[in-house]
Amino acid sequence: MALFEVALDEQLEHHLKAAAQSQRVDQSEIVRQALADYFRSAQNYVYDDDAIWDDWRDFSQTVIAAQRRAIIAIIRRLPETAWTSRHETRRILTEAVEDVEWDEGIEPIYEALRAKVIEKSLAFTTNPEIEPTNRSYPFAPIIRFDIGFATDDLYSVRLPLIQAFFQYYWEAGEAAFAEIPAIWEAAKARIDAGEKRPSDEEAAAARRTSG
Repeated sequence: MALFEVALDEQLEHHLKAAAQSQRVDQSEIVRQALADYFRSAQNYVYDDDAIWDDWRDFSQTVIAAQRRAIIAIIRRLPETAWTSRHETRRILTEAVEDVEWDEGIEPIYEALRAKVIEKSLAFTTNPEIEPTNRSYPFAPIIRFDIGFATDDLYSVRLPLIQAFFQYYWEAGEAAFAEIPAIWEAAKARIDAGEKRPSDEEAAAARRTSG
């Protein structure tokens, strides 16, 4: 399964959104359909539906497995009297579920979900990133961070760069704010010196994560 981003002009983005709304599918599905049609039309190309279709298998199996383990743990602790009759089974099982504690009934599922969200969010090597809102001047740069639940289920947080600078002044103080031009100069110096664009591995290694 591959994750990638595609830069679209405003007209293509508008058409993509309109097609997704019209067909009541997400935008990734429209792109997959287009890619599938393109590759099917290519000569001597063997198309594999499973290779391009993200059916949430990896994500769902992990979370469902955690849920299954939590339910089995509850059932295994039921007393022998729980199986004397259907009524008794329902009553005791209901009480067991109602009495379940966070650490045994919810936390295992939460931890699996949390791990997958982190994994999918970090799958984009340039996440977070600064990107232009427009394809011509004024570019109106924004900072964007994608929270990934699955390959095509993303929640994006966007903040205008000018707003980030403004908030930084109030959070960090005047001295820290005054350092911004020097940071820009240092980045430009690396570009002017011929430093190449970071690879995906280098971009990922430059991130700092916590939690």
